Amino acid sequence: FGGRSFSGLTTNNTINISGNPTFGVTTILYGGSSDVDNFTGNTLNIRIKDIKVKNIKNFEFINLYLLDSTKANDTILKVNDTITFGGSNTKLNVSAPNSINSNFNIGDSITLISSATSIDTSKLTISNTSFQASSLAHIYNFDITSEAQAINATLNTKADNPAQKALSEPSIGSLAFINQASDLTAGFGMDAMVNSQANLNSSMNSNNSNDNNTNSNNLASFSALNISDIRSNSGSHVDTKGVSILVGISKSIDEEFIYGMFVELGKGNYDSYNSFNTSSVHGSGDSKYYGFGLMSKLDFKDSYYFENSFRVGQIKSDYESEGFDLNSNPSFDSKKMYYGAHLGVGNIIKLNTISNLDIYTKILYTRTSSENINIDSNDFKFASVNSIRSKTRARYNYELNQNSNLYAGIAYEYEFDSKVKAKNLSTNYDIDAPTLKGSTGILEVGYKVLNTKGFNIDLNLQGLSGKKEGVSGGIGVEWRL
Repeated sequence: FGGRSFSGLTTNNTINISGNPTFGVTTILYGGSSDVDNFTGNTLNIRIKDIKVKNIKNFEFINLYLLDSTKANDTILKVNDTITFGGSNTKLNVSAPNSINSNFNIGDSITLISSATSIDTSKLTISNTSFQASSLAHIYNFDITSEAQAINATLNTKADNPAQKALSEPSIGSLAFINQASDLTAGFGMDAMVNSQANLNSSMNSNNSNDNNTNSNNLASFSALNISDIRSNSGSHVDTKGVSILVGISKSIDEEFIYGMFVELGKGNYDSYNSFNTSSVHGSGDSKYYGFGLMSKLDFKDSYYFENSFRVGQIKSDYESEGFDLNSNPSFDSKKMYYGAHLGVGNIIKLNTISNLDIYTKILYTRTSSENINIDSNDFKFASVNSIRSKTRARYNYELNQNSNLYAGIAYEYEFDSKVKAKNLSTNYDIDAPTLKGSTGILEVGYKVLNTKGFNIDLNLQGLSGKKEGVSGGIGVEWRL
């Protein structure tokens, strides 16, 4: 009994059934029992399935909450007697607050309430004639219908869950982070390698009479560090914050061909944001990478130059989410190989004795490998991702004095590809693919301190707008061995 009285009201009572209760074959669930009002406001809440009782009576509200383990042909409440509900007008409401783990097909049914004899629906109002349930893979729409001995929920429509796209955003975050490392290599890192040899040659020329200060191996060291906070607009958007470091050694041949090898590593975090008709999903995670590479630059006597680099390494990421409207939000770990390369050509135009204009065009390529991941009992394949970018830049360099320079530049970058393709192998569903394809404008300023006690120091700040938005700053240090 929700309430019992011989002379008073038994109203506004609530019975909650959950867990794993067992009822006897003679059990009758009463919202209230009295000689006066025993119906108004009485509520029966059921949060389990396979309940068997003799009858239910005197409930104004019956609320059925489907479990995530609910599957086709399940029965929520089974009654042996004829169900008359009692009172004036019982209201039935059905919902699925948790995710549905089972796979339903069109036409599959769940028996909400059944009677061994009959159900009198003349005093029953079904508050919602349909309801929606979801899993990571699907969104289900059920219609509620009644017949002589049962009230059923039958699957009417079934659609792939568009929120699965959010699972591809970590791949966008990883690619964006590796592309920032590529920019460090092809930009600041390349400058640091060249400056390391310029610093070494200057030192050797000024001290060529002193054997202790002469590096017969023509070997120099360099490093570069970049800190960035970038938003990548991928249809939704991913915010990536991170630190990238590059350390290497360089050597030159006839001061025209410079080559080097380096190791690189980085650590950062990302936040992804997706909005769908059914939900808004926020994802987040940490990323770290490490790798090594080679780079070189060839200067021609007519002020033109050619440069290239190659990199290989591994990036690891994790993913946590919220907003999927599931019983538990998806999470997973990712580990991929990455490969990168760039080619560039440029020309340094001398304006006068203390300034010049450095113009270049570069093609940058990055590839992250594919991987298969199981997420909430669904097998997903995330395809390899290819990023192909072109970057054209003009930089004005101005010599303040013998030991310091100022520079400012403007660049245009275009991403040709970077589509992140993924598939739910368990349902054969091709997930909507986010991409970084598009244009970005870049402004930069910098300051160089040259040949200070064997060191060169380069400070740089960039602002980005367009497909990528944010700021990036770095420091390059070169020293002779």
